Amino acid sequence: MTNEKFCFRNFEPSDEFIIYANELLKRTMDSAPSDSTSLATVLNVNTKYKARMEIFSGVANFSAITEGDTPELAVDELGEKIAHQITRWRNNRFETQSFKLWPLSLKNLFNKVTKQSVS
Repeated sequence: MTNEKFCFRNFEPSDEFIIYANELLKRTMDSAPSDSTSLATVLNVNTKYKARMEIFSGVANFSAITEGDTPELAVDELGEKIAHQITRWRNNRFETQSFKLWPLSLKNLFNKVTKQSVS
């Protein structure tokens, strides 16, 4: 995994906020699929801040856009949205695979049992 960082546009973030946002991105990437890469930005638009994160991997992609009165609020909500998507993916990834494999396993087992009983 690369050392990914937020990009800040149209404002000068404090050093503390840069550390905070990049730590959130690091924690998020640690929970993402192992081959993931990301794009993360915070943009000042008039009096609002928009935050955007996209995570790409071979097995799933995640993305969210948020808006807040402060960059901290926008990034906090962004982290929650992406974390929710990753959690939902983690909870469903094996269930989806097992549904695909389950009928084939039963069919193979049934064929083996019937072939043995016929012989």
